[in-house]
Amino acid sequence: MRMIDEMSATSDDRFHGVFQKLHIGMLIQGPGAEILFSNQAALDLLGLTADQLIGKTSYDANWNVIREDGTPFPSESHPVPAAIATRQSVRNVVMGVYRPKTADRVWLLVNAEPQFAPDGGVRQVVCTFSDITAYRRWEDAQRRLAEDALRKQNQELSALHDTTLDLIDHDDPHSLLEAIVSRAGALLGTADGYLYTVEPAESEPSEQELVARICTGVFTDYKNYRQRPGEGLTGRVLASGQSLVVDDYSTWAGRKFVFNWLHAVAATPLRSGAKIVGVLGLAYMEPGRAFIASEIAQLERFAHLASIVLDNARLYAAAQQELAERKRVEEERIALERQLLEAQKMESLGALAGGMAHDFNNLLQIIVGNAGLARTELFDPARIQTSLSRIEQAAQQAADLTRQLLAYAGKGRYLIQPLDLDAILSTTLQRVQPSLPASVALRYRAGAPLPAILADETQIQQIVMNLVMNAAEAIGAAGTISVTADRQRMSQAELAATQLGLDLPEGEYVFLEVADDGSGMDGATQARIFEPFFTTKFTGRGLGMAAVLGSVRSHRGALCVWSAPGQGTRVRVWLPALAEGAATGSGSPAQEQPAPRYAPQLAANRRLPLATILVIDDEDGVRTVTARLLERASYSVLTAPDGRRGIATFQLHAESIACVLLDLTMPQSSGEQVFHELRRIAPDVPILLMSGYSEQEATGRFAGLGLAGFLHKPFTPADLRDTIERALTPRG
Repeated sequence: MRMIDEMSATSDDRFHGVFQKLHIGMLIQGPGAEILFSNQAALDLLGLTADQLIGKTSYDANWNVIREDGTPFPSESHPVPAAIATRQSVRNVVMGVYRPKTADRVWLLVNAEPQFAPDGGVRQVVCTFSDITAYRRWEDAQRRLAEDALRKQNQELSALHDTTLDLIDHDDPHSLLEAIVSRAGALLGTADGYLYTVEPAESEPSEQELVARICTGVFTDYKNYRQRPGEGLTGRVLASGQSLVVDDYSTWAGRKFVFNWLHAVAATPLRSGAKIVGVLGLAYMEPGRAFIASEIAQLERFAHLASIVLDNARLYAAAQQELAERKRVEEERIALERQLLEAQKMESLGALAGGMAHDFNNLLQIIVGNAGLARTELFDPARIQTSLSRIEQAAQQAADLTRQLLAYAGKGRYLIQPLDLDAILSTTLQRVQPSLPASVALRYRAGAPLPAILADETQIQQIVMNLVMNAAEAIGAAGTISVTADRQRMSQAELAATQLGLDLPEGEYVFLEVADDGSGMDGATQARIFEPFFTTKFTGRGLGMAAVLGSVRSHRGALCVWSAPGQGTRVRVWLPALAEGAATGSGSPAQEQPAPRYAPQLAANRRLPLATILVIDDEDGVRTVTARLLERASYSVLTAPDGRRGIATFQLHAESIACVLLDLTMPQSSGEQVFHELRRIAPDVPILLMSGYSEQEATGRFAGLGLAGFLHKPFTPADLRDTIERALTPRG
């Protein structure tokens, strides 16, 4: 560049001679990118004369220059302006320059080198460029060839893809094999093809042979034809595991039969993993037409994909068969479980009915026997009082039995209040102790001060007594019963592992645990301990653990039993803890759950004594005895055997009726319907509900409607009298 610079500065003849002899284009441009000098090669490459070129700048709008991608090449980005702007060399820039003289475009590889004056400014730029048009054309040709090859490959892959998708639609094995032959033929342009499958040989099942399962075109008549490995074209493919191509089968030395009409044939194996499961073959029937290498490659790729689809179809068929078998087994299992469950339900119902019949028959015997004695003792007041007391006791025991049934169903009548479990356990265990054999020790331990629980005291006592008495029976001769109470924070996972705890919220719980060192239970016994009247001792012992489970359920608690033969039994009951500081004991107001809001309104003209009471009950015995009890208490009584007649009676005597005793379940009109109708007629009349169902269940539909009270059947004369008096006493 220094030599060029000196030659340019002196304009010497030698400079012009060297300048003109260069085979590459060369321009010398000033600091404004104007062209000062040009050699002949530059003029020839650009298709311009010296007069047209000298003085022209790189910024001239007439330059028609494009980039490699065909977009316009802005003049300010040309190599010379870029070298002036950056004061750095610009190299190997490809530019497409339009030549007006020949109306074509020349591709140039351009370099620009700035030269600097003594003051540091750009004095001139030497621009050199060479013609790369031929290279560009070769490059374009190669790119087009590559694009054509890629396009062809994509077309082939697309055809294979479409073919594979078509095969996937066939889940029937035979139709899938037909589709494989059909799609392979369509891919290579022939309707003549076949597919052999590898199967056990007819003569020797331990060996293999090929069976023609699908035959099309000229091969149609050869369906079910058999070949051994190594025989003919197909047998050789099986033996070698490689594709085989014959240009003219009619003259091929390896043919098994002479088929003068058969020409080019190609066959390729179908695989399942490393195992050959079939052979796919196609034929060209036109003389002189042969399979070329690209077609064989295409057939092999298709065979590979078809093998995958065939494998998947076999797996799918096997899976469907497995699923069908599993479904059948599952349906049989469910049916068997349903039958077993039904048998267990019937067994449980039978045990419940038998146990209830046993206990009620005993009580009825007491009632019937003492009633018969009372008839003979009419003139002996002392003895008749004894008989009547025993009848009342038996009736009360029957009522207790029905309460146990309701507890088992989780619908017992509970008086819910904050309780101190420690105090209840201490009192209850003192009462139970005398009932235990002298050889059985009873120990009690409570943890740190326990939080209160919201529960029914009687039910908690019943739970404790049931568990302790069960433990005593399990011990037999001698042993120890350990009762523990403490607090425990339970997670949802821990609760889910218990009986009844699956839907309980995690948090603080108070537990009571009863453990014994008795004989323990095996798994079969543990599975039945919550069945009504189930016992390992003898029949007719009551609901036992079934009632315990019902009471725990009603208190939103959980329960767990641990036992093993020879290792004793441990039963733990969890009950939700109240927040710290909740008051407990009898000083805390008890609440019925749910708490019915009784709001009796007594009219001014309804006063004791001799008020009129309307009794509506469909049971003649209940209706009669209730009326007699009320009459004995100096009330005037009207009765109705059903809801419809009860409403009619009330309408006739509305002014004189002071209170209504209403049964919950009756024919024609239910207690709920009668209640609403009576309220419509006389909004202020006190209405008492009677039912053998629990108070929660019976009064739930009347919450907030001003029910005056509830009588749970069976009730005593005192219960009836007190409830009536409360209903008829105006509240200040």
